[in-house]
This record gives sequence, structure tokens and C-alpha cells, in this order.
Amino acid sequence: MFIEPSTISEASTITITDDDDSPSVTFAFSADSIEENSSTDVTLTATLSEASGQDVSIPYTVSGTATITDEYTITASPINIAAGATTGTVTISTNELDDSTVEIIETIILTIGTLVNDSTETTDVTLNLNSDDNQSVSSIVLDETTIAENRG
Repeated sequence: MFIEPSTISEASTITITDDDDSPSVTFAFSADSIEENSSTDVTLTATLSEASGQDVSIPYTVSGTATITDEYTITASPINIAAGATTGTVTISTNELDDSTVEIIETIILTIGTLVNDSTETTDVTLNLNSDDNQSVSSIVLDETTIAENRG
């Protein structure tokens, strides 16, 4: 028995919905801290658990105790990961940004916004900024010249 092949006389559109779970993203700094006026930048890498078929965008805002543009510079938001790739980066630099103020450790905090085409459990990441200025002591003054032992 011979069956005639059917013919399609009109164009048809078929929509395929991608219902696969999106990969998750994790974050890691190339170093735990950065020093004032350092020639070595620190990179924050966002890594997908697997390559995505869609572009992934990871917006972030910056806060913390360190002052942007005065003490450090940072790549503009968002972090972009192209379809098929697994990583995107942000660069933080303190090169040629120096002051003479002795400071405690300051922070650079990146708060992760709503991701496009991905998800993460991470809400923020923090990098420490260390001062390269050392405090010097030129003299010590005592209130009393004699101090009694076991004075109560």
C-alpha cells in the first residue's frame, strides 16, 4: 500500500518554550583585600554553574566605607555573561589613588540586584581596602611620673 505524503500549503509558526532551570551563579574575588595605590587590581568573577543559552546580566550597586573615585574605581554595572559563556568579571582598582590619612580597614560592598536569565543566593560581596599609610608616634606623654604598684 502506498500513502501519499501530505503537503503543507500554508506557513506555520512553532514556538518552543525553554523550560529548563536556569544555571545558578557564584562569586569569587581574586584576593581577599586590596591595598591603597596598588598596581595589582582585584577581580570579582561571577561563574555560572553551567553555560546558559541566554545572555545573563547581573546588576549591582556599590556601597561601603571606602569612597568610590577617591579611593578606588570599579567597572560599571552590570556584569554581563554572554550566551554560551560561563564567566563575567568586575575589576576593582586603587592604582594611583593614594592619600596620607591613616585609616582603619575600609570596605567595598557590591550588592547584587535582580539577575536577568539567572539566579543566585548571594545578596552581597565585600572586599576590604587596606591603608598603606603607617601611623608614626613621635612622643609619649605620661600623666604621672610615678605609678604605684597594685594601685586601686
